[in-house]
Amino acid sequence: MKKIILLFVGIIALTFANTAFALQIDFTDASKWSAADGKNSYTADYGNLSVKASALPLLKKLSYQTDGMGVSGWIGGDDEIGLKEMISLSFFSNLGELKSVLISSFTVSDLFENEFFCADEEGGFKYSPGGLPTIFSPADGDYNPDGGILTYHFDQPVAAANFTFFGVKSLFGWKDFAIQSLDLVDVASVPEPATMLLFGTGLIGIAGVSRKKFLR
Repeated sequence: MKKIILLFVGIIALTFANTAFALQIDFTDASKWSAADGKNSYTADYGNLSVKASALPLLKKLSYQTDGMGVSGWIGGDDEIGLKEMISLSFFSNLGELKSVLISSFTVSDLFENEFFCADEEGGFKYSPGGLPTIFSPADGDYNPDGGILTYHFDQPVAAANFTFFGVKSLFGWKDFAIQSLDLVDVASVPEPATMLLFGTGLIGIAGVSRKKFLR
């Protein structure tokens, strides 16, 4: 009976230690993000993951709207400012440590085609570690002209501890954007102390069963 219990504990511990699950960060969710409005940075809690959004450059504010999270000027208000704007997203474990996640796609709004008689609205993103700045437009994903909504899918999920959206400059000034959502396929890609403890418990349990078999 003890052998069965040890084996059961080992299997359960190993299973939970390696559990990863998908998560959508929905920036239109008022219960999570409305309090970010007018702040330079704001952190939302998603259980074993926290997401910190910061408005850049200096003196910019986050602007929560029903169509997503944008950037406003230093006095706050609407996100249609026509100035340089960025939103930096950082991911943290429940212990407050910077955490790498796998991102499969994102959705942005306010990307309108042929706006103001110029080229399609564009936006950009970069991520660290290792990501190069990339420009995207309505032609690069699933596009809905109603609201200028674009969903961009990565060919392969990208690993990032920081993901930054930025506006693109045109002849008519800086282009606006708002983040609607970010889709994560793995929120447990970096082992944490608690995870390692569970993993160790699982190994000990299985080792105990193996040792008893060997001694017999």
